Amino acid sequence: MSIVFTTANAGMMSCSLEHASVVSTTAGCAYGHESNDAPGVATVNADQMFGPDDWTYIITKWEIAIPNPPVEILLSSMFDMYDEILLVLKGPNGNAPKSPETYVGYLLTLLISGNSVIVDHSPFMQGDSIQTISHYTFYGRDVSVPEPGTLGLIGIGLKRLRKGIA
Repeated sequence: MSIVFTTANAGMMSCSLEHASVVSTTAGCAYGHESNDAPGVATVNADQMFGPDDWTYIITKWEIAIPNPPVEILLSSMFDMYDEILLVLKGPNGNAPKSPETYVGYLLTLLISGNSVIVDHSPFMQGDSIQTISHYTFYGRDVSVPEPGTLGLIGIGLKRLRKGIA
């Protein structure tokens, strides 16, 4: 079961519960504006997936056998480099209508997702038929944390304000 909460943002729309439950233990699910997250990182940053526009491309995986799930994806090495991971699933190629028509993004954090997630099934449907996933792509970002020296300066400033020395 997925935990679904997102940052409000005009650049994205939160997923339906049906699509949010595709990937286990996520911090959020949202639709992009395009059918494809390519080229590179430009589309996910333009869509401001989950608020930020500073995602960094990590890797694209093409060898995915969904809709024959589940597929477990290990994340531990990615969390060694990034605080947040964006997993994007892209639907099948072709002109046939599918739902959803856009790529689907899942926000992953170490606290909520742990070292792996399970993609239970493809979120892409054509009528009653589950469609394959063309590829999945990972993007990462660091959540900025003030350096210890900055925190110390803030603490000194607050102490002076409390004493009335500004």
